[in-house]
Amino acid sequence: MPGFSLHQPRGREFTGGDLLAQSLKHLGVEVAFGLHGGHLDAFLMGCEAVGIRLVDTRHETVAVQAAEGYARMSNKPAVCFVTANSGFSNGLPGLATAYGDRSPILCITSSPPTRDTENNSLQGSIDQVVAARPVTKFAHRVIAPEECPRLVSHALRVAYSGAPEAVEAAANFLANAKRPVIITGTGSRSPLARGDLFKLAESFNIPVFNTSKFATYNPKSNMLANGTAGSLAKLPFAQLARPDLVVLLGARTGMFLGGRSSAIIPEDCRLVHVDCDGSDIGRTLPVDLGIVSDAGTFTSALWKRLEGNFQGQIDVPWVQAVLNLASSESPFEKEPEETTSGSLHPYHAVKNLVSAIKPGSIIVLDGGEASAWVGDIAWKCQPSLVITATGYLGFLGNGFGYSSGLQSQPHSAR
Repeated sequence: MPGFSLHQPRGREFTGGDLLAQSLKHLGVEVAFGLHGGHLDAFLMGCEAVGIRLVDTRHETVAVQAAEGYARMSNKPAVCFVTANSGFSNGLPGLATAYGDRSPILCITSSPPTRDTENNSLQGSIDQVVAARPVTKFAHRVIAPEECPRLVSHALRVAYSGAPEAVEAAANFLANAKRPVIITGTGSRSPLARGDLFKLAESFNIPVFNTSKFATYNPKSNMLANGTAGSLAKLPFAQLARPDLVVLLGARTGMFLGGRSSAIIPEDCRLVHVDCDGSDIGRTLPVDLGIVSDAGTFTSALWKRLEGNFQGQIDVPWVQAVLNLASSESPFEKEPEETTSGSLHPYHAVKNLVSAIKPGSIIVLDGGEASAWVGDIAWKCQPSLVITATGYLGFLGNGFGYSSGLQSQPHSAR
């Protein structure tokens, strides 16, 4: 969610309920349906303060159904609210129906203070998140009030499919960007995605990076392929400006892209996230444009939109500087091959190993530090594919299975 100004309510302090209501207002919510409950007071007062119309119903399931009907007719964000436990339980049949019919709604409920958990407090017996998960696409308990804008934006994005004219919006972002980059992930591994991706990159001078989870390399025709996105973290140290537009193409945010540190994806850049799993868009970082789509379908549509009709303002010297930085030698290159303890320096060890690998080979990286050392220079042997076996769960030893599966595929390279 892009930033927005907060408004202090008159005559009382600003609460988490105000932050929630103002976040919804910023996202386009105009009306909410539901039944009052004491735990909802702060939110309902916040809605009144920002002009969100509250429509009272006589049963919680009706509140959910009202939001569902509103969503079908208005094409606007549909919100309902139910109070903790008893109201939530009454609303479950409505949630189940909306889920079954794929109706995009956002249901807000409440709970007693977390300090009263397992304390026989009023309306605190049922774990509402656990109960809601089977009948929702996303269920979450907000523990830190300041996270309301991010989580509400994410929840609505999960509920709703991609916005109309998304390709046109992405094209406009590219046309206005001076320093765009594309970061690819496992979702962009199809031949269609790669083909149109590099046509875009080469035609419009857009550097392409990849997450460490999946990388392809084509040294002859794809000179804008720059290796892992971690290279973007080097830009400030090289006195280079950072990207003003980042397009995530089938790539997940999180630990492999610097989390929320902004080391790789700057806070002040425009962020376009394309993924076939809408629940991942905006999960970690606020996005300016989220597109639920297969990466190949999106790149094909974007290429057709821009081919012969792109009037961009790409900073070509900056692009060249980024290419030079990404292909520069490691700082460990100048260190002695033998450490003070008499052991072979890990950088020089993996450098010698990589030099023995034939071009066009498939490389599978396993382990923690080991995969990091190899990943930084794997591109030197011009592999056709680089895969990091260690994923978000941190499992080690996956490389053997990955290698077996890859070896059984009809690839010309091994």
